[in-house]
Amino acid sequence: SDIAVHHAEMIFSARQRIAAEGEGEAAVGLEVGSAEVIQQSVPAGSVSTVRPNYFRDVALQVLALSWIRYLLTKRSYSISTMRLLCPLVFTILIYVVNIGLKARFGSDPMYLDLKSPSNIEIGEIAACGFPECVVFAYVPALQDQYSPLTDFASLVDFSSSGNPSACSTARGCLDSDCVGGDGEGDCHLCCEAWRVHRVVRGMINHPTPPIDASRVLGFRNTSGLEQHLLSRPSTVQSALIFSSRSDRRVLFTLMLNSTPTLSRGTYSQPILAHALPLQLAATREAARLLAYPDLPFPADFSLAVRPFAHPPLATVRSYEGLVGPLFVLGCLLFPFVVQVAEVVWEREQRLRQAMECMGLHLLSHWLSWHLYQLVLSLVATLALCGFGRALGISLFVRIDIRVQIVTYLTFLQSMTGLGFLASSVLRRSSHAIQIGLFAFIMGFVVYFMVSVFGFPYGRIRSSSGLGTLPFTYEDTASGVPRHKASGNPGTRAFSDSMAAPGLALFPPCLLVKATTDFALLSSLDGDPGMSWSSSATYCTPSVRCDPDYSVRMCWAWHTGLYLLYSLLALWLDKVLPDAMGVRQPPWFFLLPSFWGLGASCAGALCLPP
Repeated sequence: SDIAVHHAEMIFSARQRIAAEGEGEAAVGLEVGSAEVIQQSVPAGSVSTVRPNYFRDVALQVLALSWIRYLLTKRSYSISTMRLLCPLVFTILIYVVNIGLKARFGSDPMYLDLKSPSNIEIGEIAACGFPECVVFAYVPALQDQYSPLTDFASLVDFSSSGNPSACSTARGCLDSDCVGGDGEGDCHLCCEAWRVHRVVRGMINHPTPPIDASRVLGFRNTSGLEQHLLSRPSTVQSALIFSSRSDRRVLFTLMLNSTPTLSRGTYSQPILAHALPLQLAATREAARLLAYPDLPFPADFSLAVRPFAHPPLATVRSYEGLVGPLFVLGCLLFPFVVQVAEVVWEREQRLRQAMECMGLHLLSHWLSWHLYQLVLSLVATLALCGFGRALGISLFVRIDIRVQIVTYLTFLQSMTGLGFLASSVLRRSSHAIQIGLFAFIMGFVVYFMVSVFGFPYGRIRSSSGLGTLPFTYEDTASGVPRHKASGNPGTRAFSDSMAAPGLALFPPCLLVKATTDFALLSSLDGDPGMSWSSSATYCTPSVRCDPDYSVRMCWAWHTGLYLLYSLLALWLDKVLPDAMGVRQPPWFFLLPSFWGLGASCAGALCLPP
């Protein structure tokens, strides 16, 4: 205490000299004089009692800075609340979106896990649901746009009902002319249209209630039908092209729209809804016409189909596996924006320079930031895993919680290093919002590229799908993929081999890869999930997975990126001008003075270290 008081008295007297003599040599005298006073005031043999303990000071400064950051976090309750509730909000979004998607697409066979499928009875021809709809169209008819509204007793009545018609050149044809082969005479078209008309009328009258005949259209030939389909798309459910060249044969070709439809969660397959009922009705009425034209039809036509037993044929059965990785990525990218804004704001306010004037060590400053971000990352990781398991989301329940914690925590730390690197080149906190928005956009692009399309890490083969081969592998005759030759620099093979490690430098790429693997291994009830021991062994070329990018290797990548980006941030912090405009040469870390060796110079003044 006596030394400090004496030192302060000498500084006060030196300031008075500065005021009297000017700022030139007096400033040097202040520093040198102060050092001389300290050296003269300390008794011999007692220098060690006042020598500063560097590591003790660092520990105390880190503790003080951590307490300050805790107080600032506590006072910034709006941002702190958003960071704490972010995992809850995103897990609830996964849960709600999963329920909504299941309600809408739950009947889609591609997403169903059919272990014991049952028979699907083929019913009657479906009616139309809007005024312009046509139940079915057919060829041939008496004329284009012909509606078969009436049952005719004879060929004569039928041929006289249309004008002009297919029977215009064969007005004298009788029923007897349609017995046997029609050949190519004048009556063959009229007889064919007459037989088709009776088949169509049976198809209209058989259902209960009967089909509205005004919703059935006939055309003279195929070209007329196709012209109608082109001019009025999505109005005809299906069509039949008949061919009956004798009274002993009725053939038909089925035309249909193969586009599936969804209406309020009900998935409709055109084959089952329109094609098979129309085929069943046409076959039944053709058999009735050929075998029992004037007698009651004794046969009972029925048809049922049974699908194959199969796992989900789409990407995953559970929609949690589709939306889960996307929302997890969004949740874990949110702290990145806040972190960059906080670090840049501190530099913008010159708080660090002010604390350095009071003795703040550089190591203390960066250690406090990294410890602060580590604690926040750990809280966010535990909250995300806890809320996900509480809501019963398979992505979190069937994966070992230790694997999830390490995956999410190492990713957040790698983003922490990237955040410090980004903050080193920014000068205004408002720019952090733009950087964060760019990171979000790139994250979503990466999601579709890595998770949906499997580039470049592939998609593992699981019970949810066949998988996608990694970009750096190729199929072989043995069925086990092998690694492609990398080639020389400048070649296509070399550039292909650099795609995976190049994209891995952006941490969200590997997070999407890991969470997609989580989803593919936890989608079905019988899926094995992932344990701590299988976090590396599950990934083999035989399941279309690159072992260099397994979940456990993603941990190593994220840890390495965290260290790399943090060191680059420290280097840029020294090389780029700070808030006071001070900068150091790029090779500053090679100078002995940086490590406390040799002399430490400030301007023209050199003092012992």
